[in-house]
Amino acid sequence: MAMAPPRPCSVPKCGNLNCTVHPIVAWRPRFGPPVCRVRGRKLQQLRRALFRRQPWCVLCLEQGNYTTPTIRDHIVPLAEGGRDDATNEQAICDACNRTKTQAESARGVRDEARPTRAGGGVGVLRPGAAGNRSGVERAFSRKIEIAENR
Repeated sequence: MAMAPPRPCSVPKCGNLNCTVHPIVAWRPRFGPPVCRVRGRKLQQLRRALFRRQPWCVLCLEQGNYTTPTIRDHIVPLAEGGRDDATNEQAICDACNRTKTQAESARGVRDEARPTRAGGGVGVLRPGAAGNRSGVERAFSRKIEIAENR
């Protein structure tokens, strides 16, 4: 039976083949334990209440457009430490959701490669840190960039 060739450790300066000291983690959350998502009937109640409070897409409304929202969006994504409750939700339309999701994905790729200020290693600035714009601000500015490039 064929076996896979020995694999060097991915930790810098380790160099061991098939290292057992530094196991490979398939997936890990960025900040702390994963958030327990709201599902089922409770989610439907939250959606209904949100769409009653915000009958128009909040991102389109900032531009003066009136669009019916269809998405319950997290202002700070759950993957970045946002909460899954009424304090971290907004009603947006499908188009704004696609734009915001693309901006978050691009930001995630860039953040993974950003070195920390302390030097060495890789780090991600937490939401709300000095100099960081909120996810909504980034999505909104990205939406403007896309519109200008058309």
